[in-house]
Amino acid sequence: MNYRTTSVIVFVYSLIFLAIYTKYSIKQTPVMQFVTTFMIMGFLVLLIASVIVLFTRWKESKWKSFYPLTIYMVVIVYMVIAVPAIKDIVFKKNLAKYEKIVSMIDYGEIKIDTSRKKIELPDDYKTLAYVAFGKRDSEGVLTIELFTGAGFPVKHSGYIYRSDGQLSSDSDIYKRSRYIKRKNQKWFYFVD
Repeated sequence: MNYRTTSVIVFVYSLIFLAIYTKYSIKQTPVMQFVTTFMIMGFLVLLIASVIVLFTRWKESKWKSFYPLTIYMVVIVYMVIAVPAIKDIVFKKNLAKYEKIVSMIDYGEIKIDTSRKKIELPDDYKTLAYVAFGKRDSEGVLTIELFTGAGFPVKHSGYIYRSDGQLSSDSDIYKRSRYIKRKNQKWFYFVD
């Protein structure tokens, strides 16, 4: 296999992989995770092929034998830098709708109480989260959990709203989550 053929294969596969990986990163589902897992395995095979091309075609192609590996490295940089930025853009785009859910709860259009219960989102908001939970504690602090991503075996991600903007490390949310990052004054991103 020469560097041109390998470069074209790596480039085309990379475009398909990036589209699927970006979609999966924004909205995780078990099906997308399944597809992405196989795409990653294929991507690793292409990494090995790129390294083989580099070492076997170096004498005849010189620096051109780096092309497949260079394409591979650009994809890795995209995954590390661009995908989190795209997820942040999607959050900001949906923030007004997330805030509308909060106001519906505040005005009693969506009922919650002091125990953590599933919230039935209105039809116009069901695409924002596949499940939502909410509760108001004894001090009146509202907590909303919007689960936007799910994977296999048991990995969930989404956003947490706290009306007081505080999320203490001894809370059950912190105990259930592996990763929590503040998005703004009252919103947090979580992965459990």
